[in-house]
Amino acid sequence: MQEVIRIYTILSFFIYIILCCVVYMLGQDILDKRNEKKIKKLSETFGVEIKRQIEVLKLNNKLSKMDIDYIKSNIGSRNY
Repeated sequence: MQEVIRIYTILSFFIYIILCCVVYMLGQDILDKRNEKKIKKLSETFGVEIKRQIEVLKLNNKLSKMDIDYIKSNIGSRNY
């Protein structure tokens, strides 16, 4: 009788560990998808801004401090 209880206990812990792993992987997948959406949104606007600033530099014009700070803040964001 003790062996049956021990087997069910071990089996229940094993199932618990597997369920925790599945929940973790699903949560991580959801977070990754949300992060990819943010990166895609940032890449569209951020890429255009970088290209604009490169064109300004090619024309030997100076960038404003506000433009440089904008790029610094976006590069330092968690999504990049």
